[in-house]
Amino acid sequence: MKRGLSLWATIFIIKESPRKINGGKKMTKTITIPFSPDKFDQWRLSKVGGQISFNKAGKPIFQFKNAAQYHEYLELNAQRQNFMKGEVR
Repeated sequence: MKRGLSLWATIFIIKESPRKINGGKKMTKTITIPFSPDKFDQWRLSKVGGQISFNKAGKPIFQFKNAAQYHEYLELNAQRQNFMKGEVR
């Protein structure tokens, strides 16, 4: 049971990040897309500073802090062929 409890605590911390900082000023809205098990998609996510998080149903999702991160993620799709050849790290 200890193991499951620590996993729950980790998920709770990720899901409950504050939406307001600096005296009530709102942060930019996060962008979420469905999780992908594809290594290239996870590589793109890490390159732009995105993260794997969980939705309210407990399913994994890709999360971006802002639209700029998401657009950069989309632009990296042009490197898919090179990634598959092992030319991009």
